[in-house]
Amino acid sequence: MNIPNKETFNKYDIPKVFFQFCNVPAWSKIYKASFIKDKKIKFQNLKTCNDVYFNYITLVKANSITFLNETLLTWRTEHSCTTATRGKYVYCILQAFKAIKKDISKQDFELLSETFYKKVKACFNYEIGKVNEPKLKDYWTLKLYKFLPEKYWTKRAINLKNDQIEKRRNYLKNIFSIQNIGVHKVICILGIKLKIKSKKLVERERYKKLEKRLNKIIKEFAELKSLIKEKEGV
Repeated sequence: MNIPNKETFNKYDIPKVFFQFCNVPAWSKIYKASFIKDKKIKFQNLKTCNDVYFNYITLVKANSITFLNETLLTWRTEHSCTTATRGKYVYCILQAFKAIKKDISKQDFELLSETFYKKVKACFNYEIGKVNEPKLKDYWTLKLYKFLPEKYWTKRAINLKNDQIEKRRNYLKNIFSIQNIGVHKVICILGIKLKIKSKKLVERERYKKLEKRLNKIIKEFAELKSLIKEKEGV
């Protein structure tokens, strides 16, 4: 239990574990009505995770929190409840934490960012685990983890990102790319490859041809001169 040994506490007492010290459901807590009204805190209109924002924003904005170490209500999962079908609504957890981050003051977020992102990562992994389709699981892993700084990424998420970058790179190569192959500059546009020689290479090759032709003329002239001398000697 990460709760301070005191009658009341708040985020400043446990900044490193603030988002981990209790579970999410609102029905595990009792709120002062005037506090909720004054802060204008409401549940989000989401298919699932609609209590995530409410829970954490009330805790962040509360100046005084206390804990009762007694079970007053037991909760169980039913197949017909939203929790049982949450694999279909993974985007809800992302919307919840985006809203939380937006409504936390800059000063408080600097204090709580470590515990916040650890909770986000844990919730993301839980929601991703509810997705059965492998391709959708990969999609949501990348979609959700983009919200996290990379130091919190799992090895699987990093590998998926690298694979995606490589696929995009290869795709872009087929659409448009420029490569130097030998003496040619090869331009690929929509799968069509064009070989182009640079101006310098063209001029260099033209000079070499002229030089070769000139050397041939000089050689032929020397042979002709030698032949004339032989004839004059005769």
